[in-house]
Amino acid sequence: MSGILQGLIASISSAAAAVTDTYFNLVTLLLNTTSTNGAQNNTFLDSSTNNFTITRNGNTTQGTFTPFSQTGWSNYFSGSGDYLCNYTQQAINSTNFGTGDFTIECWVYFNSTSGDQGIIDDASNPSSAGTQKWFLHKDGSGNLAFGQHSVGNILSYSWSPSTGTWYYITITRASGTAYMFINGSLVTSASNSTNFASSGGVQVGIFASGNSLNGYLDDVRITNGYARYTSTFTPPTSALPTY
Repeated sequence: MSGILQGLIASISSAAAAVTDTYFNLVTLLLNTTSTNGAQNNTFLDSSTNNFTITRNGNTTQGTFTPFSQTGWSNYFSGSGDYLCNYTQQAINSTNFGTGDFTIECWVYFNSTSGDQGIIDDASNPSSAGTQKWFLHKDGSGNLAFGQHSVGNILSYSWSPSTGTWYYITITRASGTAYMFINGSLVTSASNSTNFASSGGVQVGIFASGNSLNGYLDDVRITNGYARYTSTFTPPTSALPTY
């Protein structure tokens, strides 16, 4: 077989195997921290079409540790006030879910499971407890909780995660019902019509008044306008697509 023909077959096979996201136009944040950042462990990229500037706070870093292999990247948080954020007007608009459908998802890995640890939320800054229009965290009482400040927890699930384990956490809302998944399994749901009007942008790895994650986050993705999951599903087995 000629080299040209072999190359053509390889190209066709590669194209057929490529994974794309049908709803990528609705993705408003995607932190999959690939090495396209020049392998800089202190520079963070948003791979959504927004291409937000992500601000590093504290000693948050990224490295080659993911749920999939040692060839990917994830964000490391020390649990001592480290977090990533974007408070621009564009970010505020992008996380304004209103009363519509949405999906919030990510991989999380705990080095410690004690105390309240933030995963991702919408707030004007980490010291402004009470401004979150929505939040997702592991609270100090042993619950995985999603909610909004003015109404409290909307979804809450008693959870005892282990250290040293990757978990795929997903929150969706579809036609007035909110769902919470852990590793693709539906753990709780509730009727919900809360108006999530954004107040301040996106914070990753922290909750409210400084309760930061002690561990790693990978493939943080927000989809505004579509509920990707409403029943049990298989978590991703590779990095989320960037187109």
